[in-house]
Amino acid sequence: MADDDSTLLPTKMDAAEESTAQSTDAGPDEESYPLAPELPRHYLQSLLERLGYSIDGDAPRVDSNERRFSLFGLLACLGVLSVVLAIGRNLPLAIFAGLAGLAVVFGQIAISVLRVRWSLVHLAWWLALAVYLVASACAVLVRWQNRQW
Repeated sequence: MADDDSTLLPTKMDAAEESTAQSTDAGPDEESYPLAPELPRHYLQSLLERLGYSIDGDAPRVDSNERRFSLFGLLACLGVLSVVLAIGRNLPLAIFAGLAGLAVVFGQIAISVLRVRWSLVHLAWWLALAVYLVASACAVLVRWQNRQW
C-alpha cells in the first residue's frame, strides 16, 4: 500500500528532462509564426494621425473645451428635446419613431463626416437615440396590445 501512495507523489526530474519538458511546453517560436504582418511606417503614421496620436506615442491631441459644455448648452439641448417631444405627441407613434430613427441615422452620418468633437452634439445624438428607442418600444407595445400586426 505504501508503494501505491509513493507513485502519486511527483518525482524529481533531472536537468535533461526539465529542458525537454520546457522546450515542448513553449509552443511554436514567434519567428516562424508572426502574430501580425509588418506594416509600413508611413501607413501606421497616417493611421495614428487620423486617430489623433503621433508616431512617438504621445497622448491624443484633444482640446479641453471640446469635452465640456456649459449649463446653457445643456438647457438648450433639453429645450430642443422638449419641443421635439411636444411635436411628436401630435403624430402617430409609429411615424414619430420612424422620424426619430431617421434623425439618429442622419445625425450619426453628419457627425462622422464632419468629424464633430463637440460633446454637446454627441449628447444631443444620444438623447435622440434614447427618444428613438423609447418611441419604437412604445409603438411596438401599442400595436401588440391592439393586435394590429
